[in-house]
Amino acid sequence: MRSALTKKVSLFYLILFATFCSVVSVLITERVLGKSSYERVSPDPNQSNNCGFYIKRLDSDSLVKPILFVENGCEAENLQILKSDISNIISAHTADGTLTSSSVYLRSFLNSDWICINDSESYLPGSLLKVPILVTYLKMNENNPGFLDRKITYSHLYKTDTKANILSKSIRFGQQYSIRELLRYMIEFSDNNATYMLNENIDSKVFRKVFSDLGLAAPDTKTSVYPINAADYSKFMRALFNASYLGMEESEFAIELLSKSDFKGGILQGVPSGLRVAHKFGEAGNIQDQQLHESAIVYLKGAPYVLTIMTKGKDLARQGKVLGEISARVYQALSAKAKS
Repeated sequence: MRSALTKKVSLFYLILFATFCSVVSVLITERVLGKSSYERVSPDPNQSNNCGFYIKRLDSDSLVKPILFVENGCEAENLQILKSDISNIISAHTADGTLTSSSVYLRSFLNSDWICINDSESYLPGSLLKVPILVTYLKMNENNPGFLDRKITYSHLYKTDTKANILSKSIRFGQQYSIRELLRYMIEFSDNNATYMLNENIDSKVFRKVFSDLGLAAPDTKTSVYPINAADYSKFMRALFNASYLGMEESEFAIELLSKSDFKGGILQGVPSGLRVAHKFGEAGNIQDQQLHESAIVYLKGAPYVLTIMTKGKDLARQGKVLGEISARVYQALSAKAKS
């Protein structure tokens, strides 16, 4: 009698625990995916979990509704050890004062396996916003072929309250540049002057629509503040890799620019030299809260992946080393899986 009662109680708690895990999984999915704009696909009844898949289509008045993203509703079980390792890296560098917080989003393009750490944390993207600007101009060029060849003169100096710490090449005052050339300076060298010129000529309606089309909140163009989390930012990189938002030619052009980015103080430190990586970094914040982020498409042979790392701390150089350390651990794990 007592044994039967014990089994019933144990079964009750087992069911309760399973229900709790299911609810937690749903909450994580809703937060990471922004599920309200997704269609849910019924899960495979032969699978043990009840995750399902979610489809994000391009919302338009057209008769066709292109698929932008297909999401697995649950984090990958086979990446949980890697997730724990990354969390330990973050914890160690939080303890030693390098970080105050960090978030990581990882997705394999091979099988859509994904994990996300500190998914609810938002950051100021800084120069990461140059990728949506790039996407906007390429969308404008799709609507008006030849637009990228339009020339603009760098005729006045720009004043800004923010000072970039990571500097490279810049356009020259008084010279004329095509929009195509300005995009190159903005992405390859993260040149702010080229970005200011592009911002003056951008179609703000198209810019806002790029965000809303991808299921993100449209930014307020009256302010430069646009907090974003790692999972949401990764959608820009994923859309380019999949060529699901822009056409093949425009997506290829964007990836080519990103693969020539000359920033080497982050994710590139963790992958073999010569491996193709399309990436963009961003810095933001102030002396008390320095933010350094990077999002990258890493072309691991047979198993490419997108990795977005966002950090807050007080030393950009040390934060950059953390980006490299996390990148190395991810590459090590995924390259081992690709070989197995």
